Amino acid sequence: MVDLRGRLARLARTPEEVLDAAERASGWLLKKAWKRVWHDGPNRRTDAMRNTPRRRLEAHALRGNWPRFPVSPARFEPELRRVVGDHAYYDQRATDLVAHLLESHVDLLAAMAASDLERLALYRAAMTVIIEMMDRVDDSLADMSEVFAASERTYLALARDHAGLDGIVRDLLELAVWEDYGLLRSVGDFLGALQEEHANLAVRELSGIIADLRRERLDDQLARALRQKSEHHRHVGDHRR
Repeated sequence: MVDLRGRLARLARTPEEVLDAAERASGWLLKKAWKRVWHDGPNRRTDAMRNTPRRRLEAHALRGNWPRFPVSPARFEPELRRVVGDHAYYDQRATDLVAHLLESHVDLLAAMAASDLERLALYRAAMTVIIEMMDRVDDSLADMSEVFAASERTYLALARDHAGLDGIVRDLLELAVWEDYGLLRSVGDFLGALQEEHANLAVRELSGIIADLRRERLDDQLARALRQKSEHHRHVGDHRR
């Protein structure tokens, strides 16, 4: 609907002006339109229907900021995906096995990394890979969640030392807003420990994220971002006192 309203606005037309009186009164045309929407709709989606603001912003939160990193996490993602696979559903026992395989492979790649910036990219890639596979694992014993937690701890420790680099803070804030499994647990502490200039950067980035979410009317994510901003202000106030 937003896309359609935008198209009409660019044409300086109203919905009533698009159809003439005979077309608006046509039962045949109404029936055809009804069928097109309710029966053909799923197979005849427009680009705006496929690439909704929700999908676009969520996809950006997962990897949209990576090109800004000194070393892109995209460099490590394919190898990590080969470890976990892309399609299979893992029951509880299989999840335990895959979690251990992934953890071991991340540890191996970290040991082989030539710099902290490479390790930063590696752990960020691992976080996205795990988030995207959570809906196809039985993580009742929290095996995969523990691998994520270990990656998060190491990533945040590295990110704290490189918070001034382009994209690092923005990427983490977007991920915190869109991650739906309760995996990210230490972002608030990370923000609270930032140096003042980086803490101020986080406030500016959150303001931009909030504006985007408010414009697209994504209320759940907006509430998270507002809560994150409030908590960040409190952390900064406590730190300055």
